Amino acid sequence: INSKPIYYLLNQSNLTIDSSTFLEIGYLAFINSTNINVKDLTLTRNAQGILFAYTSNSTMNNINTTDNWNGIYLKGSSNCQINGNNARNNFDYGIAARLCLNCTISRNNVQNNNWGGISFGTSWNSKIVDNNVTNSYYGIHLVDSTNCLVVGNTVGKKDDGYSVVVYRSFDN
Repeated sequence: INSKPIYYLLNQSNLTIDSSTFLEIGYLAFINSTNINVKDLTLTRNAQGILFAYTSNSTMNNINTTDNWNGIYLKGSSNCQINGNNARNNFDYGIAARLCLNCTISRNNVQNNNWGGISFGTSWNSKIVDNNVTNSYYGIHLVDSTNCLVVGNTVGKKDDGYSVVVYRSFDN
């Protein structure tokens, strides 16, 4: 992708991926993995800038995602930390998490994403804390999610959009 290699990694554990271990990355996905630390990368013009699917006890730090469909995407993952990243100018969401448990999205800058800034969908016991979210149709979006905490965020929206939306969600 963009003349850079694709890394689609299955069943991995105890890895750190950064700009010194992989000099160029066009796309990065971890599937069914555990204890993964991804940091200090820039990922652009993909479906997802970075994907964790069915991955647990893992982190993303200092990731820059721009011009993707979704900047950072988690699916079916648990105990993941998404901290200190920049998700800008992505078409759908800057950071989206679906079917996730005990995940924390904190201290991220999420700006100018077309549809939404940060979203949990059908997720449980997760947190959105101390993020800066601006200029998306939905700033923060909880759908079908339970026992989630949203606190300490700075949220702005597009002129016709919504800062925070909670839909079919309970005990948040």
